[in-house]
Parts: sequence; C-alpha cells; structure tokens
Amino acid sequence: MYLQGKEFSEISKTTGLTTRGTRKICTHYETTGSLNPCPQGGSERRILTNNVVQHIEYYKTCKPSIYNKEIRES
Repeated sequence: MYLQGKEFSEISKTTGLTTRGTRKICTHYETTGSLNPCPQGGSERRILTNNVVQHIEYYKTCKPSIYNKEIRES
C-alpha cells in the first residue's frame, strides 16, 4: 500500500494500526528493505552465581529485615 503511494493515515485505517506505527514500519522498510522487526535495545540480564546467592542468604539470616539496597552496597 505504501509503495502504491497511499498516505500513512489511509494505511493505518485499513490495517488497524496507529498512524505512528504505520510510519515507523514504512520508514524501517525504506531504510532496510525488510519488514522484519528491529532488534530491541536493553541491558543483559544479570545472572546470580551460587556464591552470590550464598552471601545473600547469609545476610538475610543474620538480619532478616535488611533491604536489597543494603545487600548491594555491602
């Protein structure tokens, strides 16, 4: 539809997407030539090792009312 010269608003009404979403998809298609989604950014998940888990358990047994922030700082 975009390649046929239709406006973003017309495409969005037909597809049920928002105009902003339609514009983003069309812009992505223009730059990459693909309709595959862009990789999303973000940080890697942190994985707790057994050593870290043992230390957290130790802190929690010594002081059950300790906050996460206090554990992170120690």
